[in-house]
Amino acid sequence: MNEHDHLKHFSGAQAAQKIDKLIDQVAETDEPILLRSKPGHRAALISMDDFEFLEQMLSETDEPREGEADFFYTDHAGMPAAKPRPLDPDFGKVYQFKITLKGLQPPIWRRIQVPENYTFWDLHVAIQDVMGWQDYHLHVFEMAEPRSGEMMAIGVPAEDDLFDRRTLPGWTETLPSFFSVENDTAEYTYDFGDNWQHKVKLEKILPRVEGTSYPACLKGKQACPPEDCGGVWGYQDLLESLSDPKTADDDESVQWVGGDFDPDHFEAADVYFHDPRLRWEIAFGNLEEDDDNGGEEEEAADEDYGMLRALNRQRLHRLWEKAKSNDLEGITEEDRHTVRIMLAHKDEFHNQFELADLTSDHRFDPESEVNPFLHICIHSIVETQIENREPIEAFQFYNAMLKKKCSAHDAVHLIGMMLAPMIFGVLREKKLFDNDLYRKLLKKYKGRKPEKIADLLEKEPLLKGAVP
Repeated sequence: MNEHDHLKHFSGAQAAQKIDKLIDQVAETDEPILLRSKPGHRAALISMDDFEFLEQMLSETDEPREGEADFFYTDHAGMPAAKPRPLDPDFGKVYQFKITLKGLQPPIWRRIQVPENYTFWDLHVAIQDVMGWQDYHLHVFEMAEPRSGEMMAIGVPAEDDLFDRRTLPGWTETLPSFFSVENDTAEYTYDFGDNWQHKVKLEKILPRVEGTSYPACLKGKQACPPEDCGGVWGYQDLLESLSDPKTADDDESVQWVGGDFDPDHFEAADVYFHDPRLRWEIAFGNLEEDDDNGGEEEEAADEDYGMLRALNRQRLHRLWEKAKSNDLEGITEEDRHTVRIMLAHKDEFHNQFELADLTSDHRFDPESEVNPFLHICIHSIVETQIENREPIEAFQFYNAMLKKKCSAHDAVHLIGMMLAPMIFGVLREKKLFDNDLYRKLLKKYKGRKPEKIADLLEKEPLLKGAVP
């Protein structure tokens, strides 16, 4: 497909002649031609036969392909049109909701209280946290508009909307504009593949209680189903397998979710509510229009090496001295983050930090020594990935380990065991980090028992040869 000169360089008559010639060329060769009026504005000139074929294909595509929904949620350029406004901490009332997952018995439900000035985006994040979902699929609220009675879709708009009606941005629609004692019910759907449908029922509007932190989880029953388990029917099959000890050990779905999954367990005190504004920034805040070339591979490689060089021995020793004396004045937030990691390893790494020779090119023996510099570097990288959900598989793996009663610290270490040999490969081979392989490993081991992952990684064929 050839790209022709900008048509704006031609006069009206010349442009018309040029178009006629291009149409004849398409008719003769049956090959599409790409036209540009100016950078970023393009059109494809194709034959009517090709147009009719494409029109028919598009009309038959009613649902997004696998992975397409995630694309719209995380990477869709030009989204969204407006940022959410800062949440006003001065509110006088709270809305009490009961969230019930439809189609399952015994029922899976949660009771929560949220500020009255919450938006639907804020409520979405609260539902994700209180239910136990991971928030890496699309969602939508469907609710009657109070004045007209018309059913509205509220969630994450997309250029090619997944609904017959326009989807309103959840971060621009407030709860009081829809919910009332008379108009008290909405349906919340999460993951359009598994199609998890929730009934969202406004139970009460109460005065705010001073000294109480909102949002708050009051009560709930039953564990949240695992992500991507196949919806209601898939989860029911999983429960049947879990209840049959004869087949549980051989069932792939049971191995995937982990043998310690307890469908009856839920503790309201364990719920942690994330900042909905930060969640929005992670999902949409850094989106920009792509440049023509998107950057060279060498620049990307330099960024990887730069990140590793920044965490050098001199900096870590300087921070270690400050950490020991509790002198954190004047250091950056990034350095404070590193200090927190160091203090978490204080007993384990004390001798290595004290005895390592900064002036030499000392190489730590992996068989007898722990390299504190590499360990802190890996820890920092992994924690940043989890916090930013980039890649999303690191965040998913981390949460899967927590659900299997693995500590947060050990979950970070397990991710580091996959990341470290790959970083060795980057440094040794001077090549780009293999992000696809990294994500594949995180997906592969997400369903394994935490205590078995270390031994399995030692035998992992995808990592053979990665360590020098």
